Amino acid sequence: MGKGGTWEALANPRFSGANATLFMSGEDDETKQTVFRLGAEAGFDMVDAGGDEAMGGIEKVLFSFWTALSPRFDHD
Repeated sequence: MGKGGTWEALANPRFSGANATLFMSGEDDETKQTVFRLGAEAGFDMVDAGGDEAMGGIEKVLFSFWTALSPRFDHD
């Protein structure tokens, strides 16, 4: 995948032959099941990170990875 933004990644969530991973969290199990199903149908490997408290730490880690790795893959 060449240069592109978030919408291009959402339209084709595959990188180097592997599905992109989408992390989700929340307190409502029914809503989480719906989001999990929709994400999987769109082509993402879904990960349920637990409740709301989990996402803050995950966002920090993923931001660090994105900042370090995105230039290597022509993403800003």
